[in-house]
Amino acid sequence: MVAVKTNRQLRTKSNVSLACLATTDLVVGLVVQPLQIIHYSFMLKGETGRICSTQFKMTMAINSSCFVATLNLFVVLSAECYLAIKHSFAYENLVTEVRIIVASGLVWAVAIIFLVRDFFLYNFIIKFLVATQFMCLALVVYFNVSVCSEVRRNEKQIIAN
Repeated sequence: MVAVKTNRQLRTKSNVSLACLATTDLVVGLVVQPLQIIHYSFMLKGETGRICSTQFKMTMAINSSCFVATLNLFVVLSAECYLAIKHSFAYENLVTEVRIIVASGLVWAVAIIFLVRDFFLYNFIIKFLVATQFMCLALVVYFNVSVCSEVRRNEKQIIAN
């Protein structure tokens, strides 16, 4: 992550997207997994009091937030790959480093909304956000299937020539 930021040669569009995904993985490793370990420790001790329930709610909120960020970053990565393969001439104009960073910032904004949803948001907004995440999953599948079919088509064209 730091290498992508400091080294100009590594600052490609794909590496910026991967660094954002790596940041999400870092948060999972530094925050979510220790919280899960603490929660399971409380459960094994048989402590299900107020502290355990509060800690569990916090763990689940952070866990779902990181899941949302990861899924949305997969959409950004898949869309970038889709544009590079299917629309290669427009790729240079459409996909810029700034746009990738802005898209990653929006991903984290949505993830933070998921984090605070229990405290500030109404129920219908939550349902909308959950439905949006299912659409994101469908987008990832569509982008990857389209890229794979395009690659197969190009392979067949190369073999035929």
